[in-house]
Amino acid sequence: MPTTISREDLLDKSFPLFIKHGYSGISMSQLAEGLGVSTETLERYFPNKKALFEQLLEGFVKRDMVMVAQDLKDAKTMLEHIEGAFYFLSRHQENYFKQALIFADFKRQLLNEGDDLSDSLKQVYANFDRSLSQFFGVEDPQLIDLILCMSDGLIWQQIYGLGHGDYEGNAKLLTKMITAYLNSLQMVIRLIS
Repeated sequence: MPTTISREDLLDKSFPLFIKHGYSGISMSQLAEGLGVSTETLERYFPNKKALFEQLLEGFVKRDMVMVAQDLKDAKTMLEHIEGAFYFLSRHQENYFKQALIFADFKRQLLNEGDDLSDSLKQVYANFDRSLSQFFGVEDPQLIDLILCMSDGLIWQQIYGLGHGDYEGNAKLLTKMITAYLNSLQMVIRLIS
């Protein structure tokens, strides 16, 4: 067993274990065994499986925001940002499939236990929404929800075996819908003024 291991190493190495067993199908002691550390060592870093998993999710969100921002640093318009983000999603879809399935298992277990996401993870998601708002240049939180629902829906359609994986086409359609909505909103504002 290694004498020192970092929190990040434990998180990185835990993801394949969650993929293999699901969230509800693995215990802290099984995680420790799969990570090659003692349960006591693992619990020094993470008091329980929920804390470990939520920190893993936080890491995913932060990493993805950095990667998307880097990929789209030259995008200027909302259209370029949305199409670029959906292209990013298409390139990493297998990883997002796995994350979606594991998160669904995690959320199911929380609901069964009468538990909820930690305040810390809720804050990470709120920051993610704010970052998306700035990133896409969209201030309306409902539009951000629509973009997220569309991207999540594409992932779930493919998980169900129903989707065609046309991220680019869906990004263009979504952008047209948002543009039409924003244009109609501006017309209403001009009429009222």
